[in-house]
Amino acid sequence: MSVIDLLKKYWKKIILISQYFFLLLSFLFFLLGYFNENFNFQIFGIVCLGINNLIFASRKMGDRVLFFFFTIMLFTFMYSRPFISMIRGNIWWGYFEPESIQFSSTALFISTLAIYVGVIIYSAIETKWFPKMEDRTKETSEKYRKRMILFVVSFLMFVICWTCATLIDIEKFLFVRGHSYEEFYVSYKTVAPLPIKALATMMPYSICFLLACKPRKKIVFPVLTVYVLGGVPTLLMGQRNTLVLRLLFVLVYYIIQNYNDNRDKWLGKFEKLGITIGTPFLLLLLGAYNYIRANTAVESKGIVSLIMDFFYKQGTQFDTLTSGYENLEKLPFINLKNYTFGGFIDSFKHGFIAQKIFDSPGLGNGNNPIKGIVSNSYAHNLAYVYRRDAYLAGNGNGGSYLLDVNADYGILGIILFSLLFGVILIYLVRLFTTRNYLSSVFVLCCLNDIFWTPRGGATEWLLFLVKPSFIFSVIALIGGYLIFKEFKLVPQKMFEYLKGKELI
Repeated sequence: MSVIDLLKKYWKKIILISQYFFLLLSFLFFLLGYFNENFNFQIFGIVCLGINNLIFASRKMGDRVLFFFFTIMLFTFMYSRPFISMIRGNIWWGYFEPESIQFSSTALFISTLAIYVGVIIYSAIETKWFPKMEDRTKETSEKYRKRMILFVVSFLMFVICWTCATLIDIEKFLFVRGHSYEEFYVSYKTVAPLPIKALATMMPYSICFLLACKPRKKIVFPVLTVYVLGGVPTLLMGQRNTLVLRLLFVLVYYIIQNYNDNRDKWLGKFEKLGITIGTPFLLLLLGAYNYIRANTAVESKGIVSLIMDFFYKQGTQFDTLTSGYENLEKLPFINLKNYTFGGFIDSFKHGFIAQKIFDSPGLGNGNNPIKGIVSNSYAHNLAYVYRRDAYLAGNGNGGSYLLDVNADYGILGIILFSLLFGVILIYLVRLFTTRNYLSSVFVLCCLNDIFWTPRGGATEWLLFLVKPSFIFSVIALIGGYLIFKEFKLVPQKMFEYLKGKELI
């Protein structure tokens, strides 16, 4: 028997043993580092735990795809910088007190482990709670007609909203060309008419409404291509996050559909080749973009160095986590705030509806003293206290769910939140595969922001539920559906034609 045949025969066992090896290694190195105050050992232990999580997720990618990519985002934002510094032989912990570094590494290890345990718990108890995606061949004509009308309405919404959003992004790009990148966060104000601005804010939800109809791949591909291309203007102005998160959104959607929709092969040779070639190319581009944006020469000795440089520059949240812990008692009115649900609190107290109905004061636009002091945002409060001048000039630290939960509930809060979050990462995928349209819309809207949680707020990924743009989007979808249905704007012949072409 050849080596290849042996690998095929024992591949699952090899993967399982590898996972347990890294799990054991993670505890060994982290505990040795913890009791000896060896921060390199601690970081290495955290990275090994992350590798364990990735291997575990890859063993059942269809259900654990969110867990897989969230682990990658944790590495990218939270511990890539200290890990790369360790490889380079740098003393990366020298800028902070040892107690603060110990807190950050402990919080990261506990959270990474608790999320993993949460996934295991849900996977163990959930067996028949949710059926797989509905077999479209058994769908009645009436149900198909309803879904077709929803698809047509959401498609029209997407075209209109995408156009408005892209126009505003082009306006942002033109603004940055005549000003500094930091000035955008302080002084940019769109001159677009109110209807254009309103429709632009509805774009992320319109794509979710459309995809929740579970259309065929031949419809999804061009729609998502246009969706991704809409992020190019923000990339040109200096923001990488919009394009990267859209690409991640598309990839996750394709993976979920590949495992749950048997009508199409979502990840064929073309898609797999694109991922294989596109991922390193994208990392190279993003690594070089720091220098391109600053109009400086690319300082790199090769491809690997450039990719490492990208992760190093993205991994600033470990420093934010550490400085956030050190400055916790200095934050304004800390005893009167709740950061875990800060976005919801600020929305109800200072949001659009509160301002219009209750005449409540707003928090203003961009970085400003009001937002830095009054808001329930750890990111804004910390940046205002920690580096006020830079914050008011347009810079910021970002935040983290670990900072939010620790400030409100301590280490126990981090454990419980992470356990629950692990459950949620699996639950959302299973929820998407049900027959319920609203459930699918909810999951897709969550995907817009959930991967940003390591450097965002603890519950920011749910904040869309109280945003006026989402509420108006739902009203527009329902109104459009009722109009199309009442006036029969999808004629029977068109309906039969679309059904015959199997577009959705």
